[in-house]
Amino acid sequence: MNIRTCFKNIILLKTVDNMENSINKILKSVVKDLLEGNYQKITDKSYEKVIKKSEWIKDEIDGYPGKLTLPPDWAFQDLNIVQVTNQNKLFLDFYLWVDNEKSDLKMKIILYPTENEVKFTFYDILVP
Repeated sequence: MNIRTCFKNIILLKTVDNMENSINKILKSVVKDLLEGNYQKITDKSYEKVIKKSEWIKDEIDGYPGKLTLPPDWAFQDLNIVQVTNQNKLFLDFYLWVDNEKSDLKMKIILYPTENEVKFTFYDILVP
C-alpha cells in the first residue's frame, strides 16, 4: 500500500506531501544513525521507548556480513507499508543496503501519523 492511500485512510491531513516528506526524513535519519553507529540515538528518538534496546540493534548490525551503506535516494520511495485496522499507526518495512546493494536485512518501523507530524518507533531488524 502506498503512503498516500494509508494516510488518507487514517486521518485528514493538511498535506499528504508533508507527511511523505516527514517519513522520508525519518527513514534517512534512522539509516544515517545506523551507518554512524548511533544506536542509542535511534532508541532515544523512538516514540515507544521499550521496543528495542540499542545494544540489540548493534548486535544485529554487527552480526550481519558486510558493511551498511547509504541507499540511493530512489530506495526511500520503495516502501512496504501496512495499515493497522482501527488504529492510527502504520508498520513500515525498509530493506537496508549492504556493500552498496539492497540486502535482505529488513528494518521495521512503526509510524504514528497525526495531522501535524509523524512520530516513529524503531521496532525491529529482521536478519534472515
